[in-house]
Amino acid sequence: MQPGMLPKYLILYTSVLLIICISSCSAPRNNPLDTENPQAVLGVLYGTVQSFSVPRKPLGDVSIVKNNKVIGISQADGTYSIENILPEDGWVFFQKSGYITDSIFVNWNGAKSTTVNSILYQIPILDSLAVYSSVSRTSATSYSGDVYISAKITDKDKSVDTVFVFYPDYNYKAPLIYNPNTKAYELTLSPASLNVTGIDNLLGVPCTVITKDVYSRVFTIGGSSIKRVLTTTIIPKGPINNDTTDSRPYLRWETYSPSFPFTIMLQVYSRTDESSQLVWQKEKISGTDSVQVDITLPVGDYYWVAWAVDNYSDRLRSASFRFVVK
Repeated sequence: MQPGMLPKYLILYTSVLLIICISSCSAPRNNPLDTENPQAVLGVLYGTVQSFSVPRKPLGDVSIVKNNKVIGISQADGTYSIENILPEDGWVFFQKSGYITDSIFVNWNGAKSTTVNSILYQIPILDSLAVYSSVSRTSATSYSGDVYISAKITDKDKSVDTVFVFYPDYNYKAPLIYNPNTKAYELTLSPASLNVTGIDNLLGVPCTVITKDVYSRVFTIGGSSIKRVLTTTIIPKGPINNDTTDSRPYLRWETYSPSFPFTIMLQVYSRTDESSQLVWQKEKISGTDSVQVDITLPVGDYYWVAWAVDNYSDRLRSASFRFVVK
């Protein structure tokens, strides 16, 4: 054998393998599960998933489910393509956390591929929820209080019709009222509304926030409870009892030292025989027991109140203290 030449048996062996490969590749595709087979029974399901809110946004990580089994996941651009599935008519579900599941009945009509596009509604998002007690001292020994509820909600699909607060322990539900100034849904509840005697009996009692959309779909989106009922009031030093002051009086009170984090809010009201009106307010006061009113009050009759506010927004209003500006 000359150098560089293959043995004859290797040439023969290679030729036989080549003939086998060619014959195999050109054989009829008879396997019914082989997608290259013209008679194949497998198909392709593809399409897009987008948000209902306009402008439409592609939704990735959406699970495509059939017969209780995840058969595919949408891509970041909202598209999906599911190959090698049996083209059987039936329901397909599109599921993503924070969105309402979409269900679509797929009819293949004998085709090997079909397109199914889905639009998902976003469940309203509770951005913030404040549930706190608001107590007013009526005397040195008595007080009354209400529950204040404020919920801020993101509704990208603009489908929310009504927002409710629900107290399951009392089977009590009431609608919250939208306040365009605070952009929150709000409600003040008296204990009597829940057939409860006193604000103390609502301490720690859970409530939930529920939305109902224009399609009558209902979602529980969050919950909270009153964390504290404040009863120790702020004691004034002056002015009180119709003391005469200048136009920028100092409001003074006894040192207030509860066992929880707090701030003080002061309010001054003008008063007449018919009504009163808030004319000055200062919030989040700490580290002092006196504050000067920093506007010029016209000559007239006034009263001031002091609020203690804890770190959960629970609050206690003092009695009112009268003074006269001359």
